[in-house]
Amino acid sequence: MLSSHFQQFCRDLHTEAVDHLLRGVDPALLPIVQAALTSERKLDRGNPTPGNLGSDFGRLGMTFWPSVNALHRGNAARGRRLELMGYWRNAIAHQDFRRVVTDPLLRGTRPDLPTDRIWRRAIAQLAAGMDRVMYVKLCTTNARPPW
Repeated sequence: MLSSHFQQFCRDLHTEAVDHLLRGVDPALLPIVQAALTSERKLDRGNPTPGNLGSDFGRLGMTFWPSVNALHRGNAARGRRLELMGYWRNAIAHQDFRRVVTDPLLRGTRPDLPTDRIWRRAIAQLAAGMDRVMYVKLCTTNARPPW
């Protein structure tokens, strides 16, 4: 459920960013540009993994993870926690724990309440950083605040 809520936040942030970028675009070009920025969006069908976030937000003309990581030295570790959360989400959802046993990154971890609290803090801090990065990017791109 935690992954799902974070995925919805990421999708909403991406959609709001696209909407802001499209303000002032010629109405005849609007559907073309919107499709280029949102079609095959990984967040519409996949988990909010670091790779998927980088790909989707990268369409907006930015290097997403370097920008997020530059905000706080802890964001790189938070990105790794996000990745772990995604692995565990898939293992639980698909009842396939083979990777948990064989992957050294996952060995010794468990999806228990203390780990959930760590993941929740990590993604809350990432969400705040993502919001800040997108705010700055959109202000510099469109010369007006998006929200």
